[in-house]
Amino acid sequence: PRQAESESAVLPLDDPPSSESFRAQRAAKGAIYLCPARLASRSPLACVPVLVGSEQGYISFLSALHLSGALSQIPASIQVATTGHTRKLRTPVGAYDFLQMKPAMFLAGVRWSETPRPFRIATIEKALLDTLYVATRKGRRFAKLPELRLEDASFDSRNWYALMKHLELPSQIATAIQNGYTSLVTRQK
Repeated sequence: PRQAESESAVLPLDDPPSSESFRAQRAAKGAIYLCPARLASRSPLACVPVLVGSEQGYISFLSALHLSGALSQIPASIQVATTGHTRKLRTPVGAYDFLQMKPAMFLAGVRWSETPRPFRIATIEKALLDTLYVATRKGRRFAKLPELRLEDASFDSRNWYALMKHLELPSQIATAIQNGYTSLVTRQK
């Protein structure tokens, strides 16, 4: 049975979508995600909880840095940290990039948005840490952050260091992240 239109739903492919909804195929699972059009038109960010499904996930990386005011450039896609597989999803509402992170990375630095349809989003410090973490692990992704302006946002270095300590990363990764952070801070002075 279909859930009420006000609720988010995951429907099988043979169940026709309503005119109140948009649909996006997720090839790996063969499912159609429905997010009410009135919700999606207000904020594609609010559809993220529907799209991550049973996985853990939150908005992070350049998307969260932009929303916090640390990055003026609008990312081409909404970037989501997830426990699921890395993948891209294009929908009529927007483009989403899901980047796989270890479950241990989900322990701190994530909050609920203060919106009518809440979604999880990284704090500015966590978004920067996630970005630098992926930069150390995934080739050249996020290798350069030229427009990043931490002083224009509510960035707190004490929170950043507390997150680094809390996550207990392997020393090689922690050193690479710390070097990336030091380089960013030095460039901004």
